[in-house]
Amino acid sequence: MGRISKNGNPKEKKSKYSKSHVTKVNFSKLDSHTLQNLKKYYRIKTDKNISYQELAVKIAEKFSQQKVNEDEVIRNFLMVVKTLI
Repeated sequence: MGRISKNGNPKEKKSKYSKSHVTKVNFSKLDSHTLQNLKKYYRIKTDKNISYQELAVKIAEKFSQQKVNEDEVIRNFLMVVKTLI
């Protein structure tokens, strides 16, 4: 059973994934080659004759579904920076 807060309401378990803010990326600013590379990397299925704008939207949708553990990302980033210094 979950924990109960002081006011008697059940406390929700904190997620390790941040929902506090969302960073939006304008994928339509990327060139078509980059979009194609992202499509391939993330294995996004599309019609062969998809337009540039439609592909940018599909990739944006894929990115919005990604869950990111910010603590882990920051920790890994700092480890990489430390090795470069």
